[in-house]
Amino acid sequence: MYIISKFRDYYDGVAGSGIDKTIVYERHKLEEKPDILLKPEKFFNRNRYDSHEIYSTGSYERGINLHPYVIGFCGKTYVVYKVFEGTPGSTSEFLYNVDLVKDRYSKYYKRPEKHFTERIQKTFDKWHDKDNSEMFFKLNVPIFVIDVNPREEKLIINDELGQYQFYKLFDSYRAFQEVQMFISGVLGVGNKPIIQISDKDKILGHGYDLKTSFRNPDPPKRKQK
Repeated sequence: MYIISKFRDYYDGVAGSGIDKTIVYERHKLEEKPDILLKPEKFFNRNRYDSHEIYSTGSYERGINLHPYVIGFCGKTYVVYKVFEGTPGSTSEFLYNVDLVKDRYSKYYKRPEKHFTERIQKTFDKWHDKDNSEMFFKLNVPIFVIDVNPREEKLIINDELGQYQFYKLFDSYRAFQEVQMFISGVLGVGNKPIIQISDKDKILGHGYDLKTSFRNPDPPKRKQK
């Protein structure tokens, strides 16, 4: 797979010298409103008690902030929470496991509000490791990220996965293979149509005429009397 991109992701080095240039991934990053992908379903709901809402929770005053993302990768969606411990700008990590997210939340909230932990669970149940192929067909890409910002949600097409520590789910080799197979096998990029050639055209293409035998290309000479 040949990647055209202005940035380098964690799986790019897998190709090495054996690049298949018939499969091209034009990885141009683009930001859009998530509405273009998620209509008619109202995915983001300002009602904090909506069970399908993906949301940010926690507070820097308490020492933690949880920021969720939905990552679309080769036909499936995955939920990840970016966890800040301390003040903004401090070291953060990305958690793809629902129990780890709830445990980290409970570490700072000794009596966590029940609806918060329930909604974290419902978010994972609805979107984590789920087949959502129709989203990829709408965008015609193998990768997208939905940034659930409380003020303004964003859809990032062809985003860099390394910054979300996506290697926790897919190592570099597997990620490269998945993208290559999805582009060539599902989206159909790089597949060339098979042209059916008739037997007649095959014969003419090899320099023979239709009256000459393949086994005896030179017609026998008649004996002179």
